[in-house]
Amino acid sequence: MSWLRSRWFTAVQVVATVAIIYVVARNIANDWDEVRRSGVPLVFRPGWILLSLCIVWAMWLGLIEGWRRIAVGWGAPLHWPMAGRIWMLASFGKYIPGKVYAIASMVSLSERAGISGKFTVGSAVVMQVLSVGAGVAVAAIMLGASVNEAHPLATTGMIILGVITVATMIAVAHPRVSDRLWRAARVAGPTPEPPSIGLLAFGIVINVLTWLAYGLALVWLAKGILPDASLQWRQATGAFAFAYLVGYLGPAPGGLGARDVDGPTRSRARLE
Repeated sequence: MSWLRSRWFTAVQVVATVAIIYVVARNIANDWDEVRRSGVPLVFRPGWILLSLCIVWAMWLGLIEGWRRIAVGWGAPLHWPMAGRIWMLASFGKYIPGKVYAIASMVSLSERAGISGKFTVGSAVVMQVLSVGAGVAVAAIMLGASVNEAHPLATTGMIILGVITVATMIAVAHPRVSDRLWRAARVAGPTPEPPSIGLLAFGIVINVLTWLAYGLALVWLAKGILPDASLQWRQATGAFAFAYLVGYLGPAPGGLGARDVDGPTRSRARLE
């Protein structure tokens, strides 16, 4: 029996799940206390809030489909709704320090479903690279020169991220490079074929649309909870993408804390 299907690993998953719930709940409680102390008036407009939730859920479906298509292209028999279950449950692992639990969960859930974890994790890595690259491009276009107001080295960091993303995608798409990486990782079995240009293009389009939609969801959420929000879509989109990148690179699990305070919205987007 694989250790991923053992009882002790199941127990570890239960403990980790409880820890995730605790961390998220504590962060929400702390944020709510900060909002109450700030004196910002709040309203409740369920229509705008529901629209915001719907667009986020729609983008999740798109991201899952992009990940699923790459895994299927590599030979994994990954179908809905199993793909959605694996992706959603494994995503919660990012709230565990070290971000290792997300990978372990994806491998475990895949193996339990009779699907090789190396394909699901590999496709998830490819989608994450595409997400970071698309996020860098969206943040740079939407914020422009104002990105340096958040941090003097922000532009340099985004350029470095962009170069790393392009280099990684070239490596993934090149058969010789991917073969060497596969052998260096000592993964059993033959090296899978690199993702096709069509699959990579689909992943890029999905991720760009996701960033743009997240900005719209943030605007609608502001309309749903703030009485006189003047947050613009361009500002919201750029700030959200930038804050996500800061949280992704930060040491905190799930980007908690960093994403809450490092967006350029503090200086550029006025919520009056």
